[in-house]
Amino acid sequence: MFEQYILTFLALWLIIMTIIVQQFTAIFVNRKYGKFVPGKFDNDLGPESFIFRSDRTFKNSLENIVQFIVPVILAIHLDVYNMALAVIVWIYAIARIGHMVAYYKSTSSKNPSLKSYFFLLGFLMNVILMVMVLIQIFTI
Repeated sequence: MFEQYILTFLALWLIIMTIIVQQFTAIFVNRKYGKFVPGKFDNDLGPESFIFRSDRTFKNSLENIVQFIVPVILAIHLDVYNMALAVIVWIYAIARIGHMVAYYKSTSSKNPSLKSYFFLLGFLMNVILMVMVLIQIFTI
């Protein structure tokens, strides 16, 4: 039944693994360079600090994953065309990895930056996905 969505499932796996890597990175960096208190770090830290960037990258992924995964699940249950869904989810996964790498490397709060463009690409995939789900709802 779900075999047609194997490429989508692989992309979802990559998205979740990316978030897990971000979590481990944030924990490791915080423990190595600061006093580790879960959820807290020095308020004076900014984008020049990798502790700040690793924490913000992880939190940004958490803030964005729910509104992407829920429509993916809806799309699967509504039997959205599997290849279109796979392409959207893979582009989103690559955009989130690009966002992570750009955020890790960026020491500036200048916007728009490379991380902003990766974020925008992921956001665009989310909007396209929501439109596809809405169209599919009205065609069943």
